[in-house]
Amino acid sequence: MINSTKKTSSTKKTSSTKMTSSVGFQPKITNEWDNYIDKITLMEKTENGTIEAAYTTYDGTHGAIDVVDLRYKAPLKLIKFYEDHMFFKKK
Repeated sequence: MINSTKKTSSTKKTSSTKMTSSVGFQPKITNEWDNYIDKITLMEKTENGTIEAAYTTYDGTHGAIDVVDLRYKAPLKLIKFYEDHMFFKKK
């Protein structure tokens, strides 16, 4: 599990997102954390198989959250992390 200095109450892990996805309902993409999260700094697979992302907020707070939540609440930050960590083989 990613060690973080602080987990904020607004970024609690929820099982409802996973549960509703399994029955065909896709929650609305809100981007509501894009003005809160400055940068995703690390991703790590947990012992139970989920992926957690460590992040830094604009005020310098650090935390960690399940990537499932980021897909809906901060997808642009997630895409930026993936783009920054892509690499291509030279021909």
